[in-house]
Amino acid sequence: MAGQRKNIGSMSQPEAATPASTGSAGTYFEQHVDAAFLALLLVRGIPPCLLDCQVEQVHLQTRQWDWHTDDLLIVGNRGDGSKRRLAAQIKRTFTISSANKDCSDTIGGAWQDFQSESRFNKSEDVLAIITLRGSERLLAHFGTLLDC
Repeated sequence: MAGQRKNIGSMSQPEAATPASTGSAGTYFEQHVDAAFLALLLVRGIPPCLLDCQVEQVHLQTRQWDWHTDDLLIVGNRGDGSKRRLAAQIKRTFTISSANKDCSDTIGGAWQDFQSESRFNKSEDVLAIITLRGSERLLAHFGTLLDC
């Protein structure tokens, strides 16, 4: 555990803590994801999940607009002028488990957004969870969950 002392012979030395466990690695990762989408905005690029659009707007931390999937909101513009949205939660790590509060809160918030006709168009818009790395444990049964 971070900050505990390890006995080495008669000397006691503090155990080194990782920046991820004591710092703001999640915030650092989120800023990098935000920067990638802002770069797409600058070049009017095509965002992931909205392949028929160009990025027109990027919104960060959208809780004030009642989004529960609130880390990132991308508004894409189609060639015909119609709009699509991509709402995303950004997680450095994510564990799929009913016992994991972060997982329950994230999926529950996405479900609330999905059910909101004022925020989300089920035939056009997309919800996403962006993670740093997809592990076997994360991805093994996630496809089945999404199919449900």
